[in-house]
Amino acid sequence: MTSAFHSSIKKGVSIWGYRLGVSVNDKYKVGIGGYFLKQELAGMKLDATGIPINQLTKNVYYGTIYYEPYLFRRKRWEMSMVFELGYGKALLDSVNKIRGRFLTKTEEQIFIPAGMGYSVNFIIPDIKGLHFLTYLGLNGMIGLRKAVFESDLKYNFDGWYWSIGSAVFIDKIFAD
Repeated sequence: MTSAFHSSIKKGVSIWGYRLGVSVNDKYKVGIGGYFLKQELAGMKLDATGIPINQLTKNVYYGTIYYEPYLFRRKRWEMSMVFELGYGKALLDSVNKIRGRFLTKTEEQIFIPAGMGYSVNFIIPDIKGLHFLTYLGLNGMIGLRKAVFESDLKYNFDGWYWSIGSAVFIDKIFAD
C-alpha cells in the first residue's frame, strides 16, 4: 500500500492518493488506486470591494487499476514500470462578476486517465530489535499521464507527474 503526494511538474498541481496492490509470483504487482484534487483559483482583477471578478474551483476524483512489472528486485530496493488506467470526474465551479452580478456555473466532466512511468521502492533495513521496520519503506514515482474526456476539453489534466510517499510491504509481513 502506498500513500502518495502527486504533483504536476508543469503547473504545480497537488493530487493526493493511495494505492493498494499485491505482488504476483515476484514478477509484477497489480492493484487499485484512488486520487483527488481540490484547487481554487482566483483572477487577478478585483472589484471595488476587493473581491476577485472571477474564481474557479476544481474538484477532481478518479480511481485507477494498475499493472506494475518489476525491472529489478533486490533485498533493500525494487524498481518497476507502472501502467495505470482509470475513470474519474472533474467538477468545475466558476464564479464571474458580470455587470455587477455574480454568475455561478457548474460543469461536470467525465474523463479516463491513462499513465505510465517508473516506480522505485526503498525498504528500511533490518535493525536489531526493530524487525517490523522492514515492512515499511519509501516510494518514488515519475511518469506521464494523459486524460481522454467524454465532453469538450475545457481543462487539461495531462502532463508529467512525480510522486513521493510511504510504502507498506504487506507481502513481506505474510512471508515472515
